[in-house]
Amino acid sequence: MFDGQDGSAQRKDTDPGYKASRTADDDALRPIRALPDVKTGLDQHGITWIEISDAEADDVIAALAAACPGRDVLIVSMDQDYYQLLRDPAPGRGAVRVLNTARRPGSRLTGPAEVQARYGITPAQFADFRALSGDASDNIRGVRGVGAKTAAALLAGGLTLDELAASSRLQGRKGAAITSAWPQLLTWRSMIRMDTSLPVPRHTITGTATTPLPAPAKVIDQLGLWRRIVPAAQGSSVPA
Repeated sequence: MFDGQDGSAQRKDTDPGYKASRTADDDALRPIRALPDVKTGLDQHGITWIEISDAEADDVIAALAAACPGRDVLIVSMDQDYYQLLRDPAPGRGAVRVLNTARRPGSRLTGPAEVQARYGITPAQFADFRALSGDASDNIRGVRGVGAKTAAALLAGGLTLDELAASSRLQGRKGAAITSAWPQLLTWRSMIRMDTSLPVPRHTITGTATTPLPAPAKVIDQLGLWRRIVPAAQGSSVPA
């Protein structure tokens, strides 16, 4: 899944600061410049990919997960926003899990139980939790003075932001800060929430395993991405 060219436009219209903290230096732009080759490689090896011009990849993945209620879904990502999609298996409903290979072995797979143990909330509360505590990666500030522990305590028992407003938990200085920031809190939550109703292409599930992929070096060779670098002492080949 890839972000569309105008995928972030709606959220940026809602809050111009959305993702504004992300750098635009050469290192950050290098993966973007590689996208045409990545897409060509996926096509060559029969791997389906989706890019919708006015949608973020997050929403595409969320909509696909919602469109497959009877199947287990594994989302491979380091983005914690996907935690809002997690669910346990139930009759007629498959599980949704997130796999983060950057985490240490034994803690790479995240489901509802891991979110509860790590943050003290349920997946259904994740957007409320992030709106309160903030998300630096998307430049969502959260309420000043409200960190993850305070946000989890305020939402204890399964409360949502809407229920929190009518509760007796908004006391003292932090309660006043939350009340003062209320319209912005609801805006942040709407930005964090993924659109599971986004129309997405559906592909017929054949039940046939995909063809095993070749070694990465062979993929790079097939794409013509090797270049020759000749150091002073000896020659060596590295990918461009």
